[in-house]
Amino acid sequence: MSEQYPQQQPGSVLEIRPTFFFLAFLLVFFKPYYSINRSPAVQAQWKQNHVPVPPGRYEVTVWVNYLFRPQLGINSVLVDVPPGSSAVVRWRAPLTIFTKGRIGVAGVGPLEGGSQQGQQQAIQPTYSQQPVQQQPVQQQQSASASGGWHPDPTGRHQVRYFDGSAWTEHVGDNGTQSRDPIG
Repeated sequence: MSEQYPQQQPGSVLEIRPTFFFLAFLLVFFKPYYSINRSPAVQAQWKQNHVPVPPGRYEVTVWVNYLFRPQLGINSVLVDVPPGSSAVVRWRAPLTIFTKGRIGVAGVGPLEGGSQQGQQQAIQPTYSQQPVQQQPVQQQQSASASGGWHPDPTGRHQVRYFDGSAWTEHVGDNGTQSRDPIG
């Protein structure tokens, strides 16, 4: 029996906010960079960058290329982005050129109405949209993830149904539902 599943799921946004201590004002002449899931570097702006992403787990790396010190303050963080949410990643440039920048997830919250419309019109990103798989599949879901169709964490299908507490055997490819045990 074939059942249709929703083709579109709520989008999500990563907000990457690089900053620096005011006495390091020379950094204003150098642009920060970020990479998502070890993809090619993307030049960012100081303060705030909105990156539309599908729900999932991402490794975000931020740094600044400074004079003779490429990738100054490079540091990474893993962030879970639930469907229809915005996750804020803050990175602060180090005070010396020999240390890592300070990075962390500042919070996860719902998207605001205007952000979703702007997100749909945004240019498609050039990074790998495959979420980082650092843990076994059963433990990978975020505690705040809601039940529904999400990208298949095993990579064997386009989507897999998450019932709110565990991944199920229900999968989908090109609009057709079938079963594939997770184990």
